Amino acid sequence: MRAREFERDLAALSFWTESEIDQCTRQLRAVGSLPTGGRGLNAPDITAEHAAIILIGLAAARRSKDIPNAVETYGLMLPVAEPFEGANRLRDVLTLLLTSWEQLKSRFKINGLVVCTTWPEATLHFTDQTGQSHALIYGAQGEAHPGPGMRADVTFSPATLSMLSMLLTEGDQTETVWEGEVEAVQGKT
Repeated sequence: MRAREFERDLAALSFWTESEIDQCTRQLRAVGSLPTGGRGLNAPDITAEHAAIILIGLAAARRSKDIPNAVETYGLMLPVAEPFEGANRLRDVLTLLLTSWEQLKSRFKINGLVVCTTWPEATLHFTDQTGQSHALIYGAQGEAHPGPGMRADVTFSPATLSMLSMLLTEGDQTETVWEGEVEAVQGKT
């Protein structure tokens, strides 16, 4: 999938405009975090890791000039407890969710990924096969928590993560049912 296709699909799934997403990807290309090359059909494809970097940049930075630093800080955040499925950094976890959604959902119910935009922190919410809920917190090493104050978050819902995973791994297939549509489709049959 090319970056422009991903940007268009992400704009349709989120509250970010195509312009905001374009500003993010431009900042990331400028620092070498995304592939550069031709335009249109000659543009290079992006990987799920590139998509994870874009999502982190959009969720973690309030201004486009802050995106490269936010991607560096948030992408490298480590879990406070044991890593999720061996993915140590937040960037790795988001990449795993985008590449292995179908395999993971047989063992876990992913309830969402919450990225705090106020300070470097993110939480993966999931339920294991025993029905136990987990909140795996990721934080920047050496970063002091700012203490009490207002918090702003961006939440990647299971439906959004599932759709982005489908788009990145299977392409835009109209026959595929994504997580947010399952109940609606089952009610019609």
